[in-house]
Amino acid sequence: MRRMFGVSVCVVCAMVMLRAQVPDMPSTAGKRIVVWGGLGVAYVHPSDILTLVNTTYGAIDRAPSFTSGAEFTGALSVPVLDRWSAKFEYTFLLISYTLSSSISASPAMYTVHGHLPMLVVQYTLVDNPFYCLKLGCGVGYYAGSVHTDFFTLNDTYSANGISGKIELEGITAVSENLFVLIGGELRWMAGGALVNASGTGPLTGEKITLSMFAPAARIGVAYLP
Repeated sequence: MRRMFGVSVCVVCAMVMLRAQVPDMPSTAGKRIVVWGGLGVAYVHPSDILTLVNTTYGAIDRAPSFTSGAEFTGALSVPVLDRWSAKFEYTFLLISYTLSSSISASPAMYTVHGHLPMLVVQYTLVDNPFYCLKLGCGVGYYAGSVHTDFFTLNDTYSANGISGKIELEGITAVSENLFVLIGGELRWMAGGALVNASGTGPLTGEKITLSMFAPAARIGVAYLP
């Protein structure tokens, strides 16, 4: 009997010590403020930019309809109602094209930059202290540019407009405050014509914009205070 009592005391003490090492989550993940940053890959179809790239004089090849681009994102998500959150997000988008030319030893290079601040409304689909899954819809402003570098042409054209997206975003706990984020999105951009500092577009007589469609996947690190 004494031996059984001693074993029981040891088991209880061990459970207390183990429980002390496991952090108590203060709330479900979907009801906490989320600050995160991460990287993504977008599969971009910029219809007008393709027109510009594929009319490169002397180009040996053509740009594909979809091309991959890099995304760098930072965001702050704040719960506002039971299952609703407001997210303030900034994304920097980078796309590049390189085409060989028959009239120059150097390739034709086009670099696209996009600055995409956005307000996203999120609804929490699944929620517990260790992970959550949110569906979001957002709208925002974009400012972008295309830099051309080919033969004697070296110029930068800028435009701005609106962007929108739908997204699915999940986070899972690594510790009480540190989470891993994985998400996917479908983004649209539409806006004005690209012009350089002189107000001239890249193609004479044709309007070229930064309109595009871009599904994307992203991963990041989130901090929940």
